[in-house]
Amino acid sequence: MFFVVAADGEKYGPADLETLKAWAADHRLAPGMMLEDAVSGARIRAEDLPGLFASTESSSEPPPQATPPAQPQMSPPQDNPAPGPNYTQSPYDQVRLQSGPISSNTQGLEISVWVLGTISLCFCPICLGPISITCAVLAQKRGNPRGLLLIGFAIAMMLIGMILGFVTLINNPELQELLRQGQGQG
Repeated sequence: MFFVVAADGEKYGPADLETLKAWAADHRLAPGMMLEDAVSGARIRAEDLPGLFASTESSSEPPPQATPPAQPQMSPPQDNPAPGPNYTQSPYDQVRLQSGPISSNTQGLEISVWVLGTISLCFCPICLGPISITCAVLAQKRGNPRGLLLIGFAIAMMLIGMILGFVTLINNPELQELLRQGQGQG
């Protein structure tokens, strides 16, 4: 199984060898396009995959150079689709991977969560913790694949910061002296 890697870096698929052969026969997959192995992540040129362009190599005319479309083309819906896989769709009609690139609007939120969460561990967890949690929730709602991890991190840093602050305050000798004086007067 392989992903087709578009010129802009987006991945489509995965597709098996038979699907890739059908796309190559329809000139939707060019020999110069990149493929990524779904298991190992190794990238190869489509022309280097054994058996993919075997049918075009045996013909006397050179294969046409296919270029990926700027915008994905959608196949019209069929009333009576044929049984089996739908080979009429291009690899650009496939669902984009969840592990794909993070959009810039959630990347800033993610960085904010990491920075604010870490700072809230030592300084003012009561103020910075909720801000960090809010950024994490927004990142998850906007589709960041690590949204739940960010929320857990923000909550953990706020709670650990509050516990450390409480332990530090309780072990403060000046506070203990004030508490003793207050008990002696009352």
